[in-house]
Amino acid sequence: MINKILKLLLPIMLLAGSLHAAEPEISANLSSSRVEAGRAVQLTVTVTGTNRAETKVPEVDGLQIMGRGTGSSLQNINGKITASFSSIYVIYGLEPGKYEIPPITASVKGRKLAAKPLTLEILASGSRPNQQSGQTKAIPDDSPAASRQREKLAFIKCLPEKKRAYVGELVPVQIKLYFRAEPGQLSQPVLDGTGIMMAPFSQKPVQRRENMNGTIYTTFTWHSTLSGVKEGSFKLGISAEAMVLLRKARSRDPFFDNFPSHSLMFDDLFMGSYQRKFMTLKTEPFILDIVPLPAANRPADFSGAIGKFSIKAEAAPQTAETGEPVTLKVEVSGQGNFDRVQCPAFPDQDNFKVYQAEAEFDAARQTKVFERAIIPKNSGFTEVPPHILTYFDPDRQEYVTVKSNAIPLKVNGANQQMQQVQQPVKPVSPSAGGQGSKSGQPQENEGLARHMAPQKLTAGAFTPAIKPVFRQLWFMAALIICLLIIIAASGFHLRKKFDSNSAQKARQAQRRRQQALQDILQAEKQGSMATIAACRRAIQAQAAGIMGIKAEAVTLADLKAHPDISEKMASLFEFTEQSAYGAALPSETELQEFVRRIKKQLEG
Repeated sequence: MINKILKLLLPIMLLAGSLHAAEPEISANLSSSRVEAGRAVQLTVTVTGTNRAETKVPEVDGLQIMGRGTGSSLQNINGKITASFSSIYVIYGLEPGKYEIPPITASVKGRKLAAKPLTLEILASGSRPNQQSGQTKAIPDDSPAASRQREKLAFIKCLPEKKRAYVGELVPVQIKLYFRAEPGQLSQPVLDGTGIMMAPFSQKPVQRRENMNGTIYTTFTWHSTLSGVKEGSFKLGISAEAMVLLRKARSRDPFFDNFPSHSLMFDDLFMGSYQRKFMTLKTEPFILDIVPLPAANRPADFSGAIGKFSIKAEAAPQTAETGEPVTLKVEVSGQGNFDRVQCPAFPDQDNFKVYQAEAEFDAARQTKVFERAIIPKNSGFTEVPPHILTYFDPDRQEYVTVKSNAIPLKVNGANQQMQQVQQPVKPVSPSAGGQGSKSGQPQENEGLARHMAPQKLTAGAFTPAIKPVFRQLWFMAALIICLLIIIAASGFHLRKKFDSNSAQKARQAQRRRQQALQDILQAEKQGSMATIAACRRAIQAQAAGIMGIKAEAVTLADLKAHPDISEKMASLFEFTEQSAYGAALPSETELQEFVRRIKKQLEG
């Protein structure tokens, strides 16, 4: 019961407090009066005596001022309720120097308020304000090169794993691009130098945000390998082409200058507030020493493989007969220059016929597989001897020989096939005294004659050729007429269906536009967030009818990529997204202008 009474009395108390609230006042404060170039300082504008105000921060050449959100609060001090409205901004200094921010103004119920002017000092990169003495004190960086890099908008670094390698050895290398400005386009890094090869990049660069020496950078990282083709000391470098986006001074437009608050959001969407700057980035030169492989204790079967490898082998099937092919698979895994890894020699050439091996490299698993066919010549085997691989280990600085497992393979003898034995025909020989045997030859000839077909000496009577029905002229004519009737009927049906679908789609599009306009009118009564959400749904509904997809599936990327969607509709949708997910909300006047554009787009 007491809680209900308090709930009823609380609005009355707030109303009474607001009636006795003090006159509106404005104040502006910086989180720090000195800041390093490229770093941010927070500006807080507070208007007391109201819970809603239109604030405007003047533009200052050399400073970037961006809104980050607003908020309101109520305070009860000794029974006196005070309302306040706050606007948060961040300020970036581009060039060192002292800047004066003119009085910040606010409009409260038709009354214009002005705060005191502010002074902000931008220090050179590498300096920090001394909190005790109020003077600047240079803070040394790790190296002069790093200090120079920090002052640049973008720079590139190359970090090889080692500076000394053997001929043919793969040296892992990391290439990283740093952007202090907004990154635009960039090319793949290239190697500057001779005698060294860099492997192509197999993946896209990894993008991150990193804090280096107190400065936030956007980084892009590639991974590759370097290998020397000959011995010697080589001076190398990495270069890349890049484009950065620099924010221009906010343009003034007569239409938007009439608004109480000229928002940065409208500048970004409609005024093109960025300029592009192209640059060529190069790393600091570095030396890579390439030394030859040791000649001592080099095995005769060494093929040039350098790294760390293991080997295993298997055969399928594991039971075969002589003369039957068997598939032999040899798998080499590890890390190193797989291009120099060759298929190990087959250990038993006398008892097997061996065919050429085919190789396949799996970069993800770092495995090279050799597959070949072998045919056993003899039987009685139970296994194939192990395969041998020799490579050079750069960490141990010695040649290493590894063996695979013995391959189980049972070879049996070939099957004995039955052969048909044909009885030879005995020749007839004359008997002694000139009389032949009268019992053998006539009986054999008579048996053959009974099984032979008689030969025909004349052709006999001919039968006239029969012409099939499908070759008759009347049948082909009837078939063509039926085909034309089917085509005409199908075309008429498709045309009727298309006209019906077009009319139905037009009616549906008209209903969607009318419903969207009604939703926007209702949302305007609920507040700015509801209005922005209704405008977003309206654009999605209209675009869905054009693109043929569900409305909730429409994204900003789809609008920009579709040829039938206008740039104005895509810009309006982008404004709704930034308003919904960004920290700053548009002012009431801006929102009214935006709704007017949406309605015009829907009605058009």
